[in-house]
Amino acid sequence: MSVNAIINASNLDISKVSFGDIRISKNNGSKSVPIKYNGQNFQMKLPKIRYPMGVSVKETENGTNYTMLASLQGCDSYAKERAPPEAGEIGQMYNFLKDLEEKVIKTAVEKSASWFGRARKEDVLRDSMKSLVSPSVEKQGAEWVPNGKYPPSFRMKVPVYANDKGVPTVSMDAVDMANRPIVLTPENLEQAFPKRMEARFIVTPSIYVSGQGFGVTWRISYAQVSAQQRVTAAQMFEPEETAEEDKPAAVEVPTAEEDHEEQEQEEIRETPSAAAPVAPASPAPAKQARRRVATSAM
Repeated sequence: MSVNAIINASNLDISKVSFGDIRISKNNGSKSVPIKYNGQNFQMKLPKIRYPMGVSVKETENGTNYTMLASLQGCDSYAKERAPPEAGEIGQMYNFLKDLEEKVIKTAVEKSASWFGRARKEDVLRDSMKSLVSPSVEKQGAEWVPNGKYPPSFRMKVPVYANDKGVPTVSMDAVDMANRPIVLTPENLEQAFPKRMEARFIVTPSIYVSGQGFGVTWRISYAQVSAQQRVTAAQMFEPEETAEEDKPAAVEVPTAEEDHEEQEQEEIRETPSAAAPVAPASPAPAKQARRRVATSAM
C-alpha cells in the first residue's frame, strides 16, 4: 500500500523531490507524472493563506472547473525574485515552488523523449511550461501584462468529479477551525469558500504532459477553513485581483490541464488516501442561506 508524505511547506527540501514514470490514461490517453518526496507520494501542507477571490467557477467544453488562488503575501509581485526571510512560511513555500519549477524543467529536458515523444531543448520547454506562481496582470491595449499591484498567486484545483452514478461530487474533506466537518457539494462551494476567506489546505501535485505544453496540477485533498469575518464597505469596493492564468483567451479550447482530469480521477480511485490530518469533533453547523454578490468579470 502506498504511503503519503504530508510535508509542511516551510520544511520542504527540493533535493528530496523526485518524479515517477510517466502514466497514460486508459480513457483519453492523457499523460501525467507523479511527484514523490523521499520516495513517497507527495502532499504539501500549506500555511494559513488568504484567498481574495474565494472559489473561482469556470464553465468549459469539458464541464465545470473549480479553482482557488492563494495570495502569496510578502513575495515578489512579478513572481521573479526569491522571497526574503521576512516573508515567513508563505515565502518559504514560494521559494520551494520556484525551485520545483526549475527541477521539473531540468527533468523534462532529460526525459523529453519519454515525456513528449522526442527530444526537446530547454528554451522550448521553458516557453511551454505553465508557471507554478503567477503575477497579477492588467490589460494595456490589446495585451495583458504584469502590473505588480498585488502579490503573486498560486493556483489549486478543487476536485469535483462524477461518482459511479454520474453525479458531480466534491472529492475532498473539509473542516472548520474547530475541526467540525463541512459537507461540500458543487452547489455550496461558493458559500463554503467565499471571497476574502482564509484557509489551510493539503494539496496533492502531479505533472500533466501534452504536445502543447506541461505543468503541475495541485489538487486540494483536505481543507481547514476559517470563519468569514464581517465584510466592510471598503473591502466590497476593493479592485479585483487578476492572475496571469485568468487572462481571457481569444478562443476557448480544451487545455492540456483539462484533458488531465480523467487521469486524476483514475489516480484518486487507485491510490489509497492518507488518514485525514484533522479529526471531526462535533456535528456540522446548520447551513446558511446562500448569498451571491455580483462582481465584475475577471
